[in-house]
Amino acid sequence: MFDANSLLIAALAYLLALFAIAYAGERALLPRSLTQHPAVYVLSLGVYASAFAFYGVTGLAQSYGLGYLNYYLGLSAALFLLPVIIAPLHHICKTYQLNSLADLLSFRFRSQWVGSLTTVFCSIAMWPLLAMQIQTVSDAIAMLTSSDGQGSMRPVSALLFCLIISLFTILFGSRNLSSRDTHRGLVTALAFESLIKLVAFLALGAAAIFGIFGSVGEMQSWLQSQDEVVQQLQQRSKDDYSRMMLVLFFAAALCMPHVFHMLFAENPSRKKLFTASWGLPLYLLLLSLPVLPMLWASQAIGSTGSGDYAALALLRHFDHPALSLLVFIGGISAASGAIIVATLAIASMSLNHIVLPLHSPRRKDIDIYSWLLWTRKVLIFATILLGYLLYILIPERHTLSALAVIAVAGCAQFLPGVLAVMYWPDANRKGFISGLLS
Repeated sequence: MFDANSLLIAALAYLLALFAIAYAGERALLPRSLTQHPAVYVLSLGVYASAFAFYGVTGLAQSYGLGYLNYYLGLSAALFLLPVIIAPLHHICKTYQLNSLADLLSFRFRSQWVGSLTTVFCSIAMWPLLAMQIQTVSDAIAMLTSSDGQGSMRPVSALLFCLIISLFTILFGSRNLSSRDTHRGLVTALAFESLIKLVAFLALGAAAIFGIFGSVGEMQSWLQSQDEVVQQLQQRSKDDYSRMMLVLFFAAALCMPHVFHMLFAENPSRKKLFTASWGLPLYLLLLSLPVLPMLWASQAIGSTGSGDYAALALLRHFDHPALSLLVFIGGISAASGAIIVATLAIASMSLNHIVLPLHSPRRKDIDIYSWLLWTRKVLIFATILLGYLLYILIPERHTLSALAVIAVAGCAQFLPGVLAVMYWPDANRKGFISGLLS
């Protein structure tokens, strides 16, 4: 067991290390051969695997059986269609300097209203995802300390995490406003956090197999004696909900602000997309391997709660400080990466498509550049604060899977508009706005 202060200090130390990597990348203190390597960009796309991939995906497997694989297959399917969807979108974004989903759709439909509405609805759709990242960190701290029964500690630890992550998000992405800047340091730092969460997740998966069952063969023997577990796994994967999730997660790969940002705004080279078309599915495959062993191991030790926190249930069972700290840092990696990139993307869209159309400073004595930077900082802080407020208001009965599906379904509403950029020349802004509002 740890105390809450120790875990918060560990999270702060990790985020400081992450910022140091980003700073070194931006200042060219790291070798260019490293920061510009295609593998670094591929790993940075691992920001798609948020805290949901670290904790909630086991709950998804418990609820939908093998349908949990759709979480990984959705993005893999989008990359499979790289020549007909992602590569043309990347060419358009780079040619016309479009750095967000709102930029792309307002450019396509020639309407400021389209950009503003896209920003508003994207922000609303992403709030549950931000709240989920905050919730997983708070719950992890509570379950790894003696404060599990003290509900009042969770909002406090969540608030402290939000303040820390707000500071680091501001430091990561609001120091300049250049539309051509691809934040090499940020990409390098995200690659590092993707590597950390992969190592932590695989380590916990190995601990689940060899620490609970003893070996892969013994796990197979346990499964043969648990006919109900196997039947539920197969039956739930046949539900209509499971097939619909493949469509939703496919849309998420194109329409979620943080994934869009990494695919198009942070990628200066089309060649890296082709490396990502096989590299990222491989990364997601490795990340998916421990899910079922962890779920089965939690069931084998008698865990009766939701599968969302099978990882934390196993850590409490093992009571191994080093493994617990590694997995906690892996969870912080997953949550912080998603929050940082999603918040930067939402703040940028809000500045360009809501704040500036409503209020643009005209006084000659105002430093416009400084005003824009401070406005972006305020937007970053406000976005994370709204995520925290939603976390406070969410009833505890909502699972991580429910929050993830809500966010994905909200962003999926933009898929027809994105496809219209290339393949629907007759689509117009009236149809897009009407469809979005309805």
